[in-house]
Amino acid sequence: MPANALNPEDQAFLVALDEQLQAASSDLRQHERHNERFAIRVIPADPSRAREEPARGRTLDISLGGFRAEVDTAPSIGDHYRVHILSDSHVPLSAFARCLRCSILGENQFEVVLRFFQPLEEDQLPFRRAS
Repeated sequence: MPANALNPEDQAFLVALDEQLQAASSDLRQHERHNERFAIRVIPADPSRAREEPARGRTLDISLGGFRAEVDTAPSIGDHYRVHILSDSHVPLSAFARCLRCSILGENQFEVVLRFFQPLEEDQLPFRRAS
């Protein structure tokens, strides 16, 4: 057996752990996801970071609880941000959110998950609001 290979007991443990984590993350989803694309800006909420350039990108999906997006600058996991969700046909939505996850997709390309401090109301979703 190669030096870096897992023994069957460790491999079974990792498979079981992965299944538990997937089940737990699906339990965390309390709101229906909508595959809607909106331009976004993600700005640090900390006043000491106000001079930083905001992350810009597009949502991949959005729910009342938060969103998943691709952005050009990596936000820090755990930090708080003011998020502007822009729509051609609606007034921009502004909300505070916390970064839960950030993955590198490529150079200047990151997939992020942010959760709103307070869940949105149904009529606050950009594609459901009156113009």
